[in-house]
Amino acid sequence: MESHSLSTSRPSVHDAASSFCAYFWRWVCVAAILAVCCDLGAPMLHAANLTNTTLTLSSNSVTAGTVVTFTAAVSNGSPVVTGLVTFCDAAAAFCLNGAMLGTAQLTPSGTAVIKFRPGIGSHTYKAVFSGTTTDLPSTSTTQSLTVTALGSLFATTTEISSSGSAGDYTLTGTVVGSGSRDLSPTGSVEFVDTTAGSTLGSAVLGAATLAQTLASPAAYATGTMPFPVAARDFNGDGILDLAVANWSGNTVSVLLGNSDGTFQTQVSYATDTSPCSLAVGDFNGDGKLDLALANTDSNTVSVLLGNGDGTFQAQVAYATGSTPQWVAVADFNGDGKPDLVVANNLENTVSVLLGNGDGTFLAGVTYATGDSAYSVAVGDFNGDGLFDLVVANFGANSASVLLGNGDGTFQTQVTYATGTNPYSIAVGDFNGDGISDLAVVNFTFETVSVLLGNGNGTFQTQVTYATGSQPYFVAVGDFDGDGNPDLAVTNIISDTVNLLLGNGDGTFQGPVAYAAGSAPIGIAVGDFNGDGIPDLAVANIISDTVSVLLNNITQTATAEISGISIPGAGEEHLVKAVYPGDTNFAASESGTISLTSTLTPTTRGQRQRRSRITTSMILSASPASNRDIGRQVTLKAKLSPSAVGNLTTGGETITFMDGAKTLGTGTLSSGVATLRMSRLAAGRYSLTAVYAGDTNFLASTSPAVHYTAPMRARPGPTKVPFTKR
Repeated sequence: MESHSLSTSRPSVHDAASSFCAYFWRWVCVAAILAVCCDLGAPMLHAANLTNTTLTLSSNSVTAGTVVTFTAAVSNGSPVVTGLVTFCDAAAAFCLNGAMLGTAQLTPSGTAVIKFRPGIGSHTYKAVFSGTTTDLPSTSTTQSLTVTALGSLFATTTEISSSGSAGDYTLTGTVVGSGSRDLSPTGSVEFVDTTAGSTLGSAVLGAATLAQTLASPAAYATGTMPFPVAARDFNGDGILDLAVANWSGNTVSVLLGNSDGTFQTQVSYATDTSPCSLAVGDFNGDGKLDLALANTDSNTVSVLLGNGDGTFQAQVAYATGSTPQWVAVADFNGDGKPDLVVANNLENTVSVLLGNGDGTFLAGVTYATGDSAYSVAVGDFNGDGLFDLVVANFGANSASVLLGNGDGTFQTQVTYATGTNPYSIAVGDFNGDGISDLAVVNFTFETVSVLLGNGNGTFQTQVTYATGSQPYFVAVGDFDGDGNPDLAVTNIISDTVNLLLGNGDGTFQGPVAYAAGSAPIGIAVGDFNGDGIPDLAVANIISDTVSVLLNNITQTATAEISGISIPGAGEEHLVKAVYPGDTNFAASESGTISLTSTLTPTTRGQRQRRSRITTSMILSASPASNRDIGRQVTLKAKLSPSAVGNLTTGGETITFMDGAKTLGTGTLSSGVATLRMSRLAAGRYSLTAVYAGDTNFLASTSPAVHYTAPMRARPGPTKVPFTKR
């Protein structure tokens, strides 16, 4: 293989040509953009075509769990048939981290398609064509999508607690809704005395608090010693599947996903010897996903073309450098066809294999890295629209950055210090500035290094965060739903995966550990059960399994009612909280707690004493707005509670007031009293309803209802028609 090194002291002819080409194409892009945006007429250079990207959705309104087809079409006057389209959440400032829904290659029809299950809520999406050396980038207009709940989609649990003492209890109902980061339980909680068969009152739920946790892992069998794992939709049904490379088994396992976050039995395909990394792309432009695997002991990369139904063709192997550890996919020369880059561990290089667009690849060209290159990641680190490389150098305790020239070649590495024995790298925007940052796992140092990007291809000094024992892989996702990217790290010795929640400013909170499997190594992020929340899949090298850890987002809201007394004869009453549910969340009720009634037992003829029951009043006026003069207005007062156990109200008088002025009275019947009024004088009213109380129930006054009666319109002057003399 050709060894390619760029000198920094004396540029070669090839270097000069590469620099000129990169400059040339950049000027073409600038000229074309100026012509369009600034109305300067046709661009001076015509090598790159203006393009137009359109996005269509299979539906703009669906119920939760529905798979939506996203179709992007790119044209330059004729269909553009090569290039990458990225589908994005248009509400995000940048199409990075969780804002990227997926990518797809353009096909001979000039379209790129993905299928996706969006979460409940209102969304906007766009499609971004990356551009090539012959066709300029373009972005579609946004498309809206509304996803509604299908019945009571999200489960709830309700708990009750109390404080205070007999005659003056405060009751708190806590409702926990699971499964949504955008929706929370709403409505009221009712407190029920199950002993007396009566309602003590109700209270409205307050604002909810968001929390996150991972469920216990569900394990699925793989081949022998699974190493990396990838989550993509291999059979085109819009549901994520898994591909796992089995290092000792010399196979790749494909586990098709079910809609509920479970997976079918693996189907295995042969690879070369010791596959230890895999990447996914559409290498032949047929709209079907293919696999590429780096094979450590055979010094090859295996390419398995996909059939689009979840099955794959027999591998074709391509030579790499010595002991390839990692493979990644991107279009490095701008021809719209995916290429491969492989990190060669013993050779201290990366090999770049340019794709032909038909599923085959050219011979690799190598570039020097640091000692023991273990992994490679792709990103645009200097904002020039060209793909760059970053390599974790296990033996050099560093990360190498190789800026891309846009023609498939790369500049000489620049290294940055990491922790001891860096193994894997993830790229993300950790501080929300639209610039790619780095997260590097340090195997021996048991940390993850975060290097914030400056936007010009350079990076700031690392900041390290603790992980579990001997971390191996790192992945990025928004696991707690706060809009900030988080990190997930596998720990091979402690059998855990750590979540480090991001603060949004480039810093991270301390690790929270979750059980994974036996010796977890590989990790992938994806929404496996269609709830709009990213989950984790972890490959366990000793147990020969892949563990799926579903992410559980909870929304917790509370409702509280005070001054509660329990009527009775000094007895213990069992009380529960009942949540009736709402449009999105199912009903649930708590267990019971024991509360003491307020009626003291008699002793030797002594009179019984009891604390009266606290009440509340609600007043309403109908119609709510009285625009018609002389129209009848009905005032309705509701007393709560109106009956507790064998104690009831009925026949009592409710007084309706305007400030200190009495408007009239009504008689309570089943807890409701009404007053009908007509010819309400024009003006503004502050209406209340007053309950005087009785021997069992305390008095209460409703909150004021502000009401306006209109002024009677004055007759205007009579208009006399103008008559021409």
